[in-house]
Amino acid sequence: MLNFVAIDFETANSDRASACALGAVLVHDGIIVDEYYSLIRPHPTCCNFDPFNTEIHGITETDVKDAPELPEAWANIAGSINGSTLVAHYSAFDCRVINDAFGLYGLSLPECAVACSCVISKRMWPELLSFGLSSIAEKIDFQFVHHNALEDARAAAQIILTTFRETGSADWIELEKNLGFHLGVFHGDEYRSCGLKPKFKTPIQLNPVDYSDPELNPDDFPLWKKNFVFTGTLRSMQRNDAMRKVTQAGGGVLNSVNKKTDYLVMGVQDYYKFTDGEKSNKTKKAEELHTKGYPIEIISEMDFLHMLGDSSAIEKNKVAEKQQEERDPMQDIIDETYQNGLQIIRKLSKDLLNPERLSLYQRKTYAAVQIDNDKEKRICCFYTQGNTVSVAFYDMEGKLGRRSVMSNVKELSNHGNEILRILRFHLDLAPAQSEKLIQMKPMKGLLGVELSVDLEKVKQKIIEEVKKQGQ
Repeated sequence: MLNFVAIDFETANSDRASACALGAVLVHDGIIVDEYYSLIRPHPTCCNFDPFNTEIHGITETDVKDAPELPEAWANIAGSINGSTLVAHYSAFDCRVINDAFGLYGLSLPECAVACSCVISKRMWPELLSFGLSSIAEKIDFQFVHHNALEDARAAAQIILTTFRETGSADWIELEKNLGFHLGVFHGDEYRSCGLKPKFKTPIQLNPVDYSDPELNPDDFPLWKKNFVFTGTLRSMQRNDAMRKVTQAGGGVLNSVNKKTDYLVMGVQDYYKFTDGEKSNKTKKAEELHTKGYPIEIISEMDFLHMLGDSSAIEKNKVAEKQQEERDPMQDIIDETYQNGLQIIRKLSKDLLNPERLSLYQRKTYAAVQIDNDKEKRICCFYTQGNTVSVAFYDMEGKLGRRSVMSNVKELSNHGNEILRILRFHLDLAPAQSEKLIQMKPMKGLLGVELSVDLEKVKQKIIEEVKKQGQ
């Protein structure tokens, strides 16, 4: 039986206790049975309305003048939450509202499990670049009005219902097992957040050929008894699909290059995982074994596709190669900016960890600096928008802070203590007592900085140089 209450708070200012609206959606046996919404008059100690918050949710001090305070509003849903599961998107925020606001009124915390629809979405749809409420709602084709407390609660509820439906999970225990996360909990005076279980990976279903089967003809399998390793990003298919095609064609797949490797397939060079700026560890290991006389070959993705005889994938790869050749020269400038930022962060963090553990997870308009290629250990991320490359730090709860403008790539180094603070959090290291962390002005309660580079002049120079070469 699937029962839960999805909630959402809006706040008047950066103080988490300043709740000014509450929305709730009650789900019983997998069906939405009731909804609740109320404006809230914040506690007198934190009742000022920050224009920034009002701009987001549209609620003003005048709107809540005659509204109930939190205890009266909460009483309408408390009976449904106690003993059940509380759901929220970015549940750490809403639970902090509960913890801080309840403390002002001397209320006892609820007794319930806590599920974060954002955390669960990261396991459910790992291919997404953003796990904000709007992005996930778009993924499940649910339309809503963002930053209205009831609308946000409805969206969170639909995310959870979709997750249960698509995974076939019967209850929360089964969903935890299927997706690799743990529920949080409110119990007594304690709160534990909902989070991801470490090193959870969805196993790849491969069906290798049984070489001992006497009825099999090796000539029917183009990759018979050949072991493959992949590095870089493939243009024609996902790596998991390529691995399945290898086993279907009679070959084997290895996770790392060793003496048993026959072929290393090079996709688009995974340069954001580089250690010396040019080659991946797999490439260097393959070259080392080759010089020692082992018959390992380094082949391109196109060579691999020809070995498979996959004509449709070959055509797809040709199209991707043509697009690469025709790409905007601006992309080179953007890539260089990403790499410069990564180098600065590596330099700043070298006292805490080996710089090689930092990598850049890069897509067309987005790149995140992370530890050990773990998407849950992100330090900051770069965005591309028009002629600007900007960067924003994640906070301790994995949320992106509001960005404030900086003028030059190298100014990222001025915020070294913030980088170290986030690194220590992910590495579970205590900060030195004598360290003076930079105190940045919080925006909606989050840490945040932005690095911006005006690329328009650089692009214009490239265009002028191209014109001169053509004359």
